[in-house]
Amino acid sequence: GAVKLSSLKSAVEALSASFDPPVPILESGTLTFMDRLGAGGFGCVYEGKTEDGDEVAIKTVAVKSEEDLSDFCDEARAAWAACNGPPVSASFSPICQTLGVSYSLSPAGSPRCHLIMERLDVEGDLHDVIHDPANWDDEPSRIKPKTYAFLSPTGSYTLYTLPRPLKISLFTQLTSSLLALRAAKVLHNDIKPSNIMLLRSRGQAPSSSSSAGVASVPKKKKPPASRGRPRPGKKSSSLSPPPLRARTKLIDFGLSSHPPSGGYVVGTAGYRAPEVSSYGDCGYASDVFSAGVCCLELWVGRVWSDVEEEDEAKLRGDR
Repeated sequence: GAVKLSSLKSAVEALSASFDPPVPILESGTLTFMDRLGAGGFGCVYEGKTEDGDEVAIKTVAVKSEEDLSDFCDEARAAWAACNGPPVSASFSPICQTLGVSYSLSPAGSPRCHLIMERLDVEGDLHDVIHDPANWDDEPSRIKPKTYAFLSPTGSYTLYTLPRPLKISLFTQLTSSLLALRAAKVLHNDIKPSNIMLLRSRGQAPSSSSSAGVASVPKKKKPPASRGRPRPGKKSSSLSPPPLRARTKLIDFGLSSHPPSGGYVVGTAGYRAPEVSSYGDCGYASDVFSAGVCCLELWVGRVWSDVEEEDEAKLRGDR
């Protein structure tokens, strides 16, 4: 049946009280909702402001059942724990910061919960960087050392030209995210390039593809088939060239859990570990596997295969 507002209040208060210090509960009337920035399978994300004028991102989840309410609380619990665990860096957190939770009724009278997150000034996500046409040379004069070239069916080469120092910097950032998750005892369960946001550096001009500066879910889902298929034609980029020491933030804790976790398959085909696909056995190692696939794609420009859900059995050796 329908979830009552009193049930939302009790669940959110219990969630808040489960941490020390407690998760802040913001009164819905103190939040201003602005442009919608994106939508995923677990809700919509809006640009917003708090009563004090602070710019935030607000993920809103419609609560139609007790299961929806439980899923929201699980996500909020994991997101809060991940960004409030033991610090892995004194100067920078590689996890998108969760600022609090809230609940309200929609204009139509339907119950909904809100996850309030920091505003990210982003240039794009890691998928955008890897597959930016500016990082692919479709007519190389020669195959340069320490680069990766791919032969097309027409016999021409396409060269992946992302600078090595930037690759190494992004590797380091992703490793910091894994360390932060482990320290907080949280499994992300969906590490992939589109969940790794590249922050705009100071003085870097906004690109035509970046949003109003808030990113908590990708604006649109990238189809798995786009991985490993460099965009042909003239090089033109909607991204500003990232600095060689870029900063990243890991986002989207909609599938996260606390270990031990198992019994159901989560994540994105092609990035999730074989034990997750076969048995639903999630652990720290499965997050490391997913991060490793991201690193492979970042380093060479593509992963081993364009994977659809139905093809994943071939990767894990099923007959």
